[in-house]
Amino acid sequence: TRITGAGCMSNTLIAATTGAALMADVANTRGELAAAALAAVAGLVRAGQQAEQQSIGIGTFRSRLLDELEQIAMT
Repeated sequence: TRITGAGCMSNTLIAATTGAALMADVANTRGELAAAALAAVAGLVRAGQQAEQQSIGIGTFRSRLLDELEQIAMT
C-alpha cells in the first residue's frame, strides 16, 4: 500500500470484530470468529474502494478512508 498504518488498521478492525463476537456469545466457534475477521477485512476493502473513488491524492485518501469506515460502522 501507499499509506502507512494499513496493516495496523486491518489488525485493529479484526481484533475489534472478533472481540465483539466473543463478547456477544462465549460459545463462538473458530468458524464464527473467522467470519468476523473476514467481515472486518471486507469492510476495510470496501471502505478503501469508496475512498479511492473520492480522493484526489494520498492525503485525501486517508481522510476519506476514515470517513468511509465510520459510515460502515454506523450502518
